[in-house]
Amino acid sequence: MAHSVGRDDDVALVLSVLAKGESLAIEAPPFRGKTHLIELVKEELNHQGRIVITFPCEIAFDGRSFLEQYCKLLLKSFSNNVKSIFEESQKYLPNIRPKISMNAVHGSDVRIDYQLSDSDIVQYLGEALSLPKRLFEEKHQPLIIVFDEIHLLMELKGIPIVEMIGRSACEGVQYIFVSSRADLLKVMLTDKFRENLRCKARLNLGKLAANVLYFYVESQFKDNDIKVSNNIIDRLISLNDSEIAFIDPLLQRLIQKGKLFKRVSLLDIGNVLTEHVAYLDDWCRLLFDSLSTHQKRLVIAMSKDSQAALFKGEFIYMNGLVSVPSIQTSISGLQRKNVIHKEGRRYAISNLFFREWLKAHFL
Repeated sequence: MAHSVGRDDDVALVLSVLAKGESLAIEAPPFRGKTHLIELVKEELNHQGRIVITFPCEIAFDGRSFLEQYCKLLLKSFSNNVKSIFEESQKYLPNIRPKISMNAVHGSDVRIDYQLSDSDIVQYLGEALSLPKRLFEEKHQPLIIVFDEIHLLMELKGIPIVEMIGRSACEGVQYIFVSSRADLLKVMLTDKFRENLRCKARLNLGKLAANVLYFYVESQFKDNDIKVSNNIIDRLISLNDSEIAFIDPLLQRLIQKGKLFKRVSLLDIGNVLTEHVAYLDDWCRLLFDSLSTHQKRLVIAMSKDSQAALFKGEFIYMNGLVSVPSIQTSISGLQRKNVIHKEGRRYAISNLFFREWLKAHFL
């Protein structure tokens, strides 16, 4: 069960919009809690008997992968057993060939095998994206579809997925569009698109209030009978820039350490941060290796000084960053990968642990 930390009002807002039969857009920087909010909403909707399908757009590398994963999610949501998966696919998606895979760890799962050429992609996209409408018309079962990080679908060249979603509007199908790109939803979702899908609400997820985080951290320590001073809680919150996504894993490590001596210190905070960064070493290294040479130089430079003016000549010269246009190109690429984001007028490395990994290896 997902725990709600200061998001009750946001959950209530999303539920109220959906109760009116409307769709909505949610935007916030990476690690602000968008996906966690969706999990809280899904939990409540599941209690109401609503079907919610979440599509993580980062798994859509091209039109073919989108088709395979999207159809798989739809079939699994509406099919009660293995036999019905084949029956439903034959009825609604005759061009696909579902396959069932079995293993001892994950049990049974569905694989989709599309027998199509690249030139057929758009045709089958239309078939798949109109399926929720057809399912509602025939089964009378309302459906809510979440596109998490929908801006990634906009980058699939020649594949008009978002436009096709807008053309498949239906009273019984609602959407939640989630994005970590600032203001992109406002630009991306045209007035006509929003009107077709009754997408009137737009939620910009703010940071959790410091007092909410303080109460959460304090109560976690108290529940585990661990003594802490006020400055330790303040340090933990400030270190993570008030983002629960970073506070929580460190808090759990502190609690494990504190159970032995029934107290934690400021030194413990630094130690658990180092431990957690070491734990994520493989992931951080893979992320770093996926960057271009210029992108690597830029994130290393940003980890040195979080307040640096990235387009100033001195910063460019001292860090071997060539020119302003080259920095702009790197920023665009890093934003697409959610490595950095824009907060106000400055850019910041999105993941605290990746930032600390960069410091440990390059400073």
